Amino acid sequence: MKTKYNIGDIVYIIANRIFIKEAKIVQVTASTRTYTLKFTEESGGTRLRESRLYSSYKEAEQVIKQNKKMQNQYHRKF
Repeated sequence: MKTKYNIGDIVYIIANRIFIKEAKIVQVTASTRTYTLKFTEESGGTRLRESRLYSSYKEAEQVIKQNKKMQNQYHRKF
């Protein structure tokens, strides 16, 4: 099964709905499409599904902006 990213690729994730973190892929599980990541700017890592990864910083920023826009629609005060 072919995956979207490979070992050694740099990807971006969104943490706490507002922070963008850069990470490097260290392991790929193709059957479940999960990736083990090591953060590049800090210690630690995580394991995430393919749908939570973004190939560029700008792509992750757009998702955050879209989420904020949708959140503002639901929290308007009258």
